[in-house]
Amino acid sequence: MKNLIIMLLSLLTTQCFAVSTDELLCQKRLTEHLATVDSSQQELTSLAQNPKKINTYAISQLQKNITQRFLSLKKFMTFYEDDRSNCGSFLVSKAVAIYDFTLFGNVALVNSDLRRIVEDFTTYKDYGLLDFISSYKKYTSNKYIDHIMNEIKDEATKLPQGITLADSVRKSITTIGDIAIKAAGVVIISVAKLLGFISDHLIFRGGRLHDNEVALNLIQNQLKPLDLIFEKRTFVITNYTIPGNWGHVAIWLGTKKELQELGVWNQPYFAPFRAQVLAGNSILEIRKKGVNYVPLNDFLNLDEIAVTRIKNAKENAESIFHELSLQIGKRYDFQFDAHTLSKITCAELIAFSFGDISWPQNKTLFQNIMRPDDIAVLTTYKNPQEEFILYLKGKKDKTFENLDFDQWKALYKTKVSPENRK
Repeated sequence: MKNLIIMLLSLLTTQCFAVSTDELLCQKRLTEHLATVDSSQQELTSLAQNPKKINTYAISQLQKNITQRFLSLKKFMTFYEDDRSNCGSFLVSKAVAIYDFTLFGNVALVNSDLRRIVEDFTTYKDYGLLDFISSYKKYTSNKYIDHIMNEIKDEATKLPQGITLADSVRKSITTIGDIAIKAAGVVIISVAKLLGFISDHLIFRGGRLHDNEVALNLIQNQLKPLDLIFEKRTFVITNYTIPGNWGHVAIWLGTKKELQELGVWNQPYFAPFRAQVLAGNSILEIRKKGVNYVPLNDFLNLDEIAVTRIKNAKENAESIFHELSLQIGKRYDFQFDAHTLSKITCAELIAFSFGDISWPQNKTLFQNIMRPDDIAVLTTYKNPQEEFILYLKGKKDKTFENLDFDQWKALYKTKVSPENRK
């Protein structure tokens, strides 16, 4: 199939392009799109051949890659089929679309992980892929390809001897296995929402660090922009449904002065955060109702709190805040699937925004999940990309313990493989 389409393109473009200014521009547009396809295809092939490379950073880059590729195809076809472009036969643009989608399907849709990831991309409007599946189905349809071949014959364009479309097989965008996983996901979502509802209405007491001015001042003096803040609340049911010590993780945005010093305050990507920081709501998080902003004092209604810092966050603040801004409109992921980008959890908010970091993931029967502990445990690795800053543990008498790194590290002693231990 691939060889057929390449020969088809070669034959058509040879006939269609003369040495005029308009036609050179047509050839340039074609070359540029095929270069985009080639780059995208290399990334897809690499991930398909090395599934261990499929982490949150790879997924976020893949989304940008596929969105760029699809947009490039649309722009190319619009340009090529515009009579004012004088590009010749419209069959070239159709053949390019067939070639593009066929290559894509032969790699991305035969790999179960990639197939589900790509399908998730097509559900979120901001990625510009809402019509991706319908376009894929159109341009990989045997009926459509036969139609194009008939058009080529009508124009007296001959294909090389022995080349046919009889071996064309569309790769499915959804399999029976995918449907089964979705069904299981519906059950998980229903249970998670029910537990969340019960948890919201069964709160046993207030947090042991709530309204503790000493703890508040201690934390404030340590915090820097983009620090991670971990929460444990033993007085709510959901604390007992999330494996590990921490039930939630959020991000400290910083103060106006600090953000001005970083050079991000007046940047367009910082617009969603500006008013919240000015109002004192410098903690960014996502909970059941979606993305939320709270002041530190309100967040401190908990029993334990910890602060960690991603190394080089200051140097990478621009890209991190840009990625964070892209998460703002997303809903909470009640399925807890770390390989879906359209919906996210508190841990995924961080993992999808902080760049190329190898966060630990846990494999369940049918999906990958990330917990707040998986964000925190990185501090205990050899040559860590994250550092421990603070760990406070509230007591019943409203005082607290200021715990050190060894006590922090003990929380994860069974979660760190020997090769990663300090």
